[in-house]
Parts: sequence; C-alpha cells; structure tokens
Amino acid sequence: TCLNVNIPYINKKDYKGIKICRQAKGFWDEEYIKRKDPYGKEYFWTTGEFRLHDKGTDTDEWALKNGRKSCGDQLDHGWLNPQHKTMLRYSYQILSILQCTTH
Repeated sequence: TCLNVNIPYINKKDYKGIKICRQAKGFWDEEYIKRKDPYGKEYFWTTGEFRLHDKGTDTDEWALKNGRKSCGDQLDHGWLNPQHKTMLRYSYQILSILQCTTH
C-alpha cells in the first residue's frame, strides 16, 4: 500500500478536517525549462499544469480545494478492500494528531 497524503496550504481557521478519499483522475502536462545555477552549471526545472478529468467529491483534489487534508491509497484501483480500510483508519488517526501542521 502506498498512501498519498496531502495537506492544504491554508490558514488554520479555514481548515475543515480530514477526508479519506481516492486519487483524482488526471495527468500533468509537463514542461522542462533549461536554467543555470549561480555557478553556471545547467539544469532542468520541471513545471507544468495538472489537467483534472475527475469532478468527483470523493477525490483528493476536491478535499484540498475544500479545506481538508486528504488521505488515500495511491495505487488502489479496486477501491478499498478490508486491508486498505484498516490502513486508512490508522492513517486517519495519525493525521488527526498532525492537525497542528496546517498554517
């Protein structure tokens, strides 16, 4: 199991809790920009835009846009067998402890 945990960058007073959810369907439209560091060495900076194709209210994207931390199984395609539910309940407890991490 690979858990995907997201914490919204919001004021603490706007925080609305934790949502156990699935990962939204979408993709990154990536761009690579060639840059130079202060020593003149070239490197590539990855940038881009996330293309959301999922309007569900049970997704990590929805949770973040609505002031919630999200926790879900990143690799789950059969959505929540009993072992996943146990792991997510445990993760929910951990996230409840971490509520103070919201700005």
